[in-house]
Amino acid sequence: MDKDYRGVRRNIRPTFMFIVVYTLFILLPMSYIVLSDFYSSYWYELSINEYRYSARLALFVSIMFFLCFLFGYLISRMSLRKTSSTNSQKLNTQQALTAKSGIIKINSFYDKQMFYGLQKHRFFFWMALISIALVWINFALGGYQKLALFGQDISKLEYRLIGFNDRDRILTAMLQLARRLTLPFCAIYFLLLSKSSKEYSGWFNVFLVFSLFSGILMTLDRGPFMLMIVMFAYIYYSTAKNLFKIGLYGILTLVLMIVLGGALSFVQHNIQDFNFDDVLLTGSDFIVNRVVMAPNFVPIELSYGIFDVSTEKLWLRYARITAIFTGEYVGTLQDNSLYVGPVGAVADIWRNMGFYGIVPIGVLLGMFFAKMEEFLDASDPIICTAASFTLITLVFYFIYGTFFSQGVFLQIAFLYVILKYVKSDGIVYNK
Repeated sequence: MDKDYRGVRRNIRPTFMFIVVYTLFILLPMSYIVLSDFYSSYWYELSINEYRYSARLALFVSIMFFLCFLFGYLISRMSLRKTSSTNSQKLNTQQALTAKSGIIKINSFYDKQMFYGLQKHRFFFWMALISIALVWINFALGGYQKLALFGQDISKLEYRLIGFNDRDRILTAMLQLARRLTLPFCAIYFLLLSKSSKEYSGWFNVFLVFSLFSGILMTLDRGPFMLMIVMFAYIYYSTAKNLFKIGLYGILTLVLMIVLGGALSFVQHNIQDFNFDDVLLTGSDFIVNRVVMAPNFVPIELSYGIFDVSTEKLWLRYARITAIFTGEYVGTLQDNSLYVGPVGAVADIWRNMGFYGIVPIGVLLGMFFAKMEEFLDASDPIICTAASFTLITLVFYFIYGTFFSQGVFLQIAFLYVILKYVKSDGIVYNK
C-alpha cells in the first residue's frame, strides 16, 4: 500500500484477525473449560456428565471448523497466486492498447484515481444518504420511544425489548442494516476522504456520524455502541504515525468499552440507581463474561448440549434466513427462539447441519476470505480500510451472533459487490 496515500498507513488483514479472534475467544476458552472440568448450567439444564460431553464435542467441532477454514484459505490463495500473474499481464496489455487507441488517456496514478474516484464518491454518498434516511424514518415512526420511556414505571424485560419485538420487522431490519453495516462503512470512507478532499467534509461528516449514533441510541444495545468505539479506534490505527500512541489509544478504547458496557447494562434495562463503582464492576464483568466466556458457555448448552452427534439436526427449520422465502420469522419471545439464539456461527452450523455443514462451510468460508483479500489488495486504500473493517466486524459476528441469519449473508453480499464492482478501476494498489 502507498503509505502516503491520503494518510492511510496500515490495515489489519481480515484472515489474520479471524485466526487471532477465533483462537482467543473460542479455542483457548473452550480448551480451558474442557481441561479444568468447568461446569455451568444456566440456560439449559445439563448434568455434569452431559456438560463434559458437550464441552468436548464443542472443542472438537471448533477445531475441525478452524482447520477446514485454514484449508480453504490456503488452497484458494495458492490458486489465486497462479492466476494473478497472468491476469496482471493481460491488464497491462489492455491498458496499453486503450491508451494507444486514444479512447482515454490517463497519464498518472492520480489522474486515474480522479477519473474513477468521482463515481465511487457519488455511489457511497447516496448510500450514506439512504442509510441516514432509514435511521430518521425509524426515529419518526417510534424509534424515540425507548429514550422517552426511560425512568418510567415499566418492567426491565419490557423496556429491554422496546424497538425489537414491538415494531415492523422490515423497518427494524433496515435500521440494523444501516447502523451495523452501511453507515459504519460510509463513515470510515468519508472521514478518511475528508483528509484530502473538502467536498465531503465538515457538516456532512458530522451529520453522518450523528445519524449513526442516533440509530444506535434508539435501542440502547451494547453491541452497536462497541462497534462505533472500535470503528473510531480502527480509523486512528489506520492513519496514526506513532505506534506508541496507537497502544495508548488501544488502552483508552478498552477503558471506554468497560465504562460504556457497564453503564448500558443498567440503562438498557431501565435501571437508574447505579454509581460509578457499579459501572466499573459491571463493565469488567461484561468484558470477562459476556465478551470472552459467554461465546463458549452459550453454545455448549444451547447447541452441543441439545444436539449431540446422533441427534437429528434442525436443517434450517427455524433459521431466520429462511424467513425470506417462508415469511415465518422466529421472534425473541417465541417458544422456538431457543433454536435461533446467538450461539456463534460454528455452533449455529452444527445445530442445523452437523458435520455435513461444518466441513464444507468451513472450507468455503476460508475461500471467501482469500477472495476478499485479493479484492482488498486491488482496492484503493480508503475502500480497503472501510471494507477490511467490515470484514473484521463479520468475524466478530461469527463469534457472538449466528451464521444462518439474514444479516450475515447480506453483509457477505455487500462486501462482494463493493470490492468486486465499485472499485473496478483496474488499478492494483498493493503488490
